[in-house]
Amino acid sequence: MSVLPFLRIYAPLNAVLAAPGLLAVAGLTIPDMSGRSRLALAAVLAAIWGAYLLQMAATLLKREAGGVRDRTPAIAIDVLAVLVPLAAFLLVGTPDRSLYCAVWLLKPLRDSTFFPVLGRVLANEARNLIGVTTLFGVVLFGVALAGYVIERGIQPEKFGSIPQAMWWAVVTLSTTGYGDAIPQSFAGRVLSGAVMMSGIGIFALWAGILATGFYQEVRRGDFVRNWQLVAAVPLFQKLGPAVLVEIVRALRPRTVPAGPRI
Repeated sequence: MSVLPFLRIYAPLNAVLAAPGLLAVAGLTIPDMSGRSRLALAAVLAAIWGAYLLQMAATLLKREAGGVRDRTPAIAIDVLAVLVPLAAFLLVGTPDRSLYCAVWLLKPLRDSTFFPVLGRVLANEARNLIGVTTLFGVVLFGVALAGYVIERGIQPEKFGSIPQAMWWAVVTLSTTGYGDAIPQSFAGRVLSGAVMMSGIGIFALWAGILATGFYQEVRRGDFVRNWQLVAAVPLFQKLGPAVLVEIVRALRPRTVPAGPRI
């Protein structure tokens, strides 16, 4: 079988193989499992590792043949999926050896188109995201400082230092509320309410920035795709870019039932 058909057949199996492999890793951490069950799970890991070895070999051969372009992340994931468990088998003690197969968590992401889009969104919105993250850090330290000043005399074991108060500040800003550190004074509770509202606003800013970035990226992809479709029409091939832009912007999707002429 040639390299390319092998890769096409194998690509959908990345998630299918990773799931039983990760379940086997989890199963091997059960302390009272019988020796026969451990041997069976180890055999599952070995079989999956062999399949990943074949995929890595096929990918590298195709790269040597010049058939793989701009697939460095996929090649890196293939190499890690093989070399990390192999190094663990050779260098790590028996109890923790199988844990390194958790690197197979990356395999379902190998052929995903979501992460390149996410990377472009993060790059495009980096300035806004950094600004909101800076705001979060400023609010976090300020809240921890205020909590320390207000509650240190009442709960020295929970608010006896700024680092201790910072744990409460993180939990409250994220509106998680574990309940392990609760202000007892009236001023501390008022501060907690204000911190919760601030946390909701900050996380809403993060979500809004990412949502806007994804929307713009999807629109950009649709525009490029429509541009390519319009430019391929012989009637429009002699038109300039400015005219093509206007045509693309005027396009609207329509649902047409099967059969009628357009």
